Amino acid sequence: MRILLVEDDEYKQTKVEAALRSVSSKLDLVVAKTVRDAVGCMQGDGYDHIVLDIALPSHRQFPGGGAGLPMPAGGIEVLLEISYQSRHDPVTILTQYPEIEYDGKLVDLIRARRFLQKNIQAIIIDVIHFEMDNELWKEQLRKAVSGSG
Repeated sequence: MRILLVEDDEYKQTKVEAALRSVSSKLDLVVAKTVRDAVGCMQGDGYDHIVLDIALPSHRQFPGGGAGLPMPAGGIEVLLEISYQSRHDPVTILTQYPEIEYDGKLVDLIRARRFLQKNIQAIIIDVIHFEMDNELWKEQLRKAVSGSG
């Protein structure tokens, strides 16, 4: 199973990787930490699943190169790129925030999947709330990823 994990937070990335590895013993995991990295990873073959954070920096920080711009809706840029490329990779959004901002509107996570599918041509399997003190997200993520692969 080939999965692209788009996540900039090291702690969250470690937790998500562990949950994903419990889905498949033959996991080919590609990690992107920025919008730019994610778009670069989508220039080749497709993925069995993309796990996408919403709040992402625009690009990596390099010495003397300035910090990447924080983008509260950087994951939306990744979804728009998926749509632009007419990709068919299934996507699960995993966010720490209770709402997603799209086009100036705040959409609660319960309505986010349907709302985003209506507005962006991408296959969104689920929108999951990542909470450090609640492990429900792990089971939701396993179900979303195993159902698409």
